[in-house]
Amino acid sequence: MRGQISLEAILTVGLAIIVFTSLVNLATERYSSAIELGEMGEAKMFGEFLAEAINSVYSNGKGFSIVLREERFNLSYLNNIGVSFEICNSNATIYVIKNTSKIGSVTRIARVPIIPNNIIITLSNASEVTVTNNGTNIMVAVGSNIITLGCRG
Repeated sequence: MRGQISLEAILTVGLAIIVFTSLVNLATERYSSAIELGEMGEAKMFGEFLAEAINSVYSNGKGFSIVLREERFNLSYLNNIGVSFEICNSNATIYVIKNTSKIGSVTRIARVPIIPNNIIITLSNASEVTVTNNGTNIMVAVGSNIITLGCRG
């Protein structure tokens, strides 16, 4: 009788350990998913501000310029978390692309519409993004390759 009670206790403790481990694993996965979605929200917010700057520069005409400063948007942070931006001239859209491979998901893509379809990307030495209307094109000067021309779809 005593051996049977010990065996039941071992099985009960083993089952409790399995249930506890499963709950911890589930909580960790949900936490990782929440962080990834928060990062995607930050990236989309920058995409919307970039679209607003592009639209404003386009609407205000030749010579108008807007600078998105590093204090407001940390592009190196966005680059480190696997975010990139593609500006597609053919369908006037900014694609916000987030690599979520840390949680085993596919790449997430958000679309932000813009007005002009004559955008050119140039590299600069600054850590900020400068959007300028030169009369024929909208110039987006950025210090890294986080913003590129291309089309997803």
